[in-house]
Amino acid sequence: MSGRPFTVPLTLNDDIPAVIKGNLDGVDLEGRNFHTFARDLFRAGLAYGHAMVLVDFPTTTGARS
Repeated sequence: MSGRPFTVPLTLNDDIPAVIKGNLDGVDLEGRNFHTFARDLFRAGLAYGHAMVLVDFPTTTGARS
């Protein structure tokens, strides 16, 4: 049943910036598109009870959160 939510390809809203849409074909830099990446992440979450994604971003100076 873990594959059932991904029988239909994921669809994107119109308000997603073009720079993000351009990166969805190779979202993990290993050749997997966003649909495959989301499916694998979902399956890992079901199999192990949790799943994580490490997001890398450039260093900023003077930024406050």
